[in-house]
Amino acid sequence: MKRITFGIALFCAVLICMNATAKPLLFMPFKMGSYWWCPQGNGGSYTHSGNLYWSFDFNKIKSYNSPSDPAYGQPIYAPLEGTIYDVVENVTDFQNNYGSNSGNNYGWGNIVLLKDDSTGKCLRICHFKKNSVAVSAGQHVQAGTYLGQLGMTGWSTNPHLHMHLQNNCSNSTSIPFAFVEGPVADDGSWNTWKMSELMPRGNVIDEDNSSNLGNYFSEHSVVKSGSWTSGTLNTGFVGDGYKAHQVMSGDMHSFTWNFKTKKPGYYVVFAKWVAHPNRDKYTKYTVFGKTVYQNQTKDITTGWHYLGWGYLGSTSQKYSITMQGTTPGKYVVADGIIVIKL
Repeated sequence: MKRITFGIALFCAVLICMNATAKPLLFMPFKMGSYWWCPQGNGGSYTHSGNLYWSFDFNKIKSYNSPSDPAYGQPIYAPLEGTIYDVVENVTDFQNNYGSNSGNNYGWGNIVLLKDDSTGKCLRICHFKKNSVAVSAGQHVQAGTYLGQLGMTGWSTNPHLHMHLQNNCSNSTSIPFAFVEGPVADDGSWNTWKMSELMPRGNVIDEDNSSNLGNYFSEHSVVKSGSWTSGTLNTGFVGDGYKAHQVMSGDMHSFTWNFKTKKPGYYVVFAKWVAHPNRDKYTKYTVFGKTVYQNQTKDITTGWHYLGWGYLGSTSQKYSITMQGTTPGKYVVADGIIVIKL
């Protein structure tokens, strides 16, 4: 009996650890389709150490310490739905840009702190242009809400945006997270172009059951039957990884994303996958009871493949998106889905 009890406890501990290690997902805070450069990622040798280890900096590939910099004045948008916790917008651009002191808001410059109401986690976005911030403390914003313009304030050698996630809004210590757009210079390298996929009212579930902060899910889960192997993503997809399965004759193995929504309404569903010639051209998706087939050998520019739509009127009903392979010998991959409220 003790062995059985120990086995159950160990199994539960493993499940807890697996859930604990899943990173929150965030959209990049830029206009959808715009490309950005990450000159300093996690553990960057210049300033991303200690409490700021899990931070990211973004700019354009040509950098000038002047208003002619292509990043200066670019619009910044809320990457999650939540409440504005704090705003600073009175720091002057192109002045006092070295070191940390009271005159440059202790290196942060002009900032927006955005709180995810469901978790209490807080996003710190820094170096806004003076008097450009368009939101105020206490304001509720949706993902995609215009926040202001990128500037050259605080501790900064050129116009760039700094962002990191915190456990709460009163402590500035950074914590790990992943981008919906995929891995972004996690090693602190200087060679990553990345396209923003910020989707207003977009609700993401990744293959490991990670979800974006500020989503409309009251609960969500992933369920898989059969053998699925894990793969690691390099660029351009949700989170950090995906699951793959080789289709056999008479194969009924499937991968399902389940969720309950907080808000009734019309929802459109898209999926992502890693395109490859050995993928199944006739991958079967069941979307709110309707069947569609998708060609996983092909990719599209935006990366999101349309699956279908439906009116989700219940906040207590569990809705499902299921995927199955149909061609023996080929592979199907499960990455993330995005459920967009119209």
